Order: sequence, then C-alpha cells, then structure tokens
Amino acid sequence: MWGGGPQGFLLGWRDIATAALGAFVLWLAMRYGGQASGVLVDLERLGLQVRSWTWLLLFLATALSWSVIASVGAWLLWHGLIRARAMGRDTEYLVTNRRVLIRRGRTELSLDRKGIVDVAVVEVSSGCRHVFLILDAPEARAL
Repeated sequence: MWGGGPQGFLLGWRDIATAALGAFVLWLAMRYGGQASGVLVDLERLGLQVRSWTWLLLFLATALSWSVIASVGAWLLWHGLIRARAMGRDTEYLVTNRRVLIRRGRTELSLDRKGIVDVAVVEVSSGCRHVFLILDAPEARAL
C-alpha cells in the first residue's frame, strides 16, 4: 500500500550535539598537542637531551595521550554526522494491508497491523512529517 524512507536533513538534535562534542574534543586535542610540543621544546632548552630515554618516554606518553584524545574526537564527529546520515538513508518503511516492515541495513522489524492502536503525526519543517505508530500487545505497550 505504501513504501518510503526518511527524507530531509536526516540529523536530529542528538546527532548534532554528538558532532559538536566531537569538534570540541578535536579542538582540545589540537590545543593539547600545541602546548605539549612547546613543553618538549622548552625541556630541550633547559638541558634535557633529545636523545635521552627520559625525553623519548615523555614524548611517547604525550603522543599516545594526544592520539587517544584526537581519535575520540574524530569518532564522535563521525558518529554524529556521517553515520547518522548513512543510517537515515539506509532506512525503509513498507506498509501493506496486513503488515508493517521497517528495515535499516540488515535489521528488520515486522509487525502485524492489528497491533497498531493509533498513529500520531507531527508536522516538522520543509513539509515533512514524523509518524509514530502506537503499538499494543497482550502484555505490553510500545511507541
């Protein structure tokens, strides 16, 4: 009877907040990297030789810390922007006279239309609508 997929920007406020947190963590990583390299250069001027084990271990600890901070920031940014939009584009809805099928990638949710008690429609920007299926079962309720 009907089939379709999500349209529009495909990002919610949680996705944007995750991406903003990722950008902030990446900014912190860049600031930390700049300050740490300044400290390492100052230690050389104060007499700690670059070829010493102490300087090498301090450099490796600083590099490891920077790489962890930068990778967490990059992962948050990717998760909030790229992954969220890809999952939205990968979602499909199919409504027949007997069943409702919601598929995202390899995950599927199939339910009998008799289990749908009501449908709530919320208007959003650009003429799109969010549709919420209110479900009922003998032992549970779900939205």
